[in-house]
Amino acid sequence: MSKKMMSKIKEMFNKNQNWINKLGWKMISTVVITLTAVVTFVVYAAFTEPTTTPANSDQDFSQNILGADNADNDFSSSIVTANNDGSIIERLEYLSNEISSRVLPIDKFNGSAGDSVDDYAFYTQEKGGVDDYNGGSMPADSYSASWTQCDAGNNYCDTGDSTACSGGICYINNDTGLIWSDYLDSGTNHTWFWANNCYEPGTAENPGTCVAGGDDACQCVKKTSSETGCEALGDGNWKLPYQKELMQAYIDGSWGNLPHARNYFWSATTDSSATQYAWRVFLRDGYVLYVTKTSTYDSRCVRR
Repeated sequence: MSKKMMSKIKEMFNKNQNWINKLGWKMISTVVITLTAVVTFVVYAAFTEPTTTPANSDQDFSQNILGADNADNDFSSSIVTANNDGSIIERLEYLSNEISSRVLPIDKFNGSAGDSVDDYAFYTQEKGGVDDYNGGSMPADSYSASWTQCDAGNNYCDTGDSTACSGGICYINNDTGLIWSDYLDSGTNHTWFWANNCYEPGTAENPGTCVAGGDDACQCVKKTSSETGCEALGDGNWKLPYQKELMQAYIDGSWGNLPHARNYFWSATTDSSATQYAWRVFLRDGYVLYVTKTSTYDSRCVRR
């Protein structure tokens, strides 16, 4: 650019400097006034309550953004569980509650003895408590997971298996996600092989005997037709539970939540030190014992 051109531009700028300065200050003033108005409106909306009680966090600014759901701007995580919805604060509150519900103080697992237990006043939760059976009823102050009955209303806990769960006899443990059937065959006792859909020892498919550890016939040779036990239940997606699944069910309150829990139930788990045995679990008081696989006990099934 030539010196002459530069000089012209400088001359024009100097000539209009006052006008440019005035315009700049007007623009700045306009922006400041506008921002002040916006901030004033937002603050008013945030902290001024409507005349009616708000509902579902849809009223003023603080309720929409912060999640207050009543007239005094308190917060509640209930909307998160009810509507899979909620503000950041409500979701944090929900997560905090979930963590607290799973990290239990050690004295919450055993409850206090009821009056059906001898000298029941001696056996309080603070002194170690008693098992869930408690002479016939589960102590009100002992720990239990959340359980839901599987019925037509929830499509049998989303399995669609109306055959196995008709009448609401199945329940889901909401902490583990496992769905439990009622006891099989109206509570008739059967061998471990029957409950686990295996050929019995001494058959063509599983020859020999299951008397001592290491006997070949102690293995489970699965049936593919004429199925029995859990794998014959309902839509065929059930199985005999593992030892630890049954133990967890007891810990989570099977006695107070599952029908016909006052029985020994087969697990699918073999005793590693003596393979002629499998583990059974007493769902009323958590007692676990290994027994010969040819013995007969109740069975109930599990699925996701």
